[in-house]
Amino acid sequence: MWEDESDLFDEMERRVHALLHQTMAGMHDSLFDIDSKSLKPLYRIEVSDEQLIVTFDLPYVRKEDISLTSTEETLSIEAKMKRPVTMRLGGSIQRHFQFEKYSKKIRLPLRVNPDDARAMFRNGLLAVSYSTAHKGNAVKVV
Repeated sequence: MWEDESDLFDEMERRVHALLHQTMAGMHDSLFDIDSKSLKPLYRIEVSDEQLIVTFDLPYVRKEDISLTSTEETLSIEAKMKRPVTMRLGGSIQRHFQFEKYSKKIRLPLRVNPDDARAMFRNGLLAVSYSTAHKGNAVKVV
């Protein structure tokens, strides 16, 4: 099948590179965006009977550098870092990448009223809360 051992090693190397490329592409989608120089922040969603809270981990960010946008179904954040963060990425051949901001858009697990959103930022943690308790209108029984 292989004419010589070098053909076999060339094929193995091609397969390893393809596998690494697929792995890095998956990591790229979930952790960072090299083109926009942004990291995707870690976040947690908590839902109770009274509220929905989304908490973002935003180290190296100042309150005034945070921008939030919300719809009934999504929450988007963009936050500029105080200083860029440099990371080395890759396998045997590593490259340096510099990230300047956090950026993330998430789909909320339930519909909310974006006008009722409240945000609090302290010690690198941003908590965005929405009221989930719906006040009903009185219905007159006839």
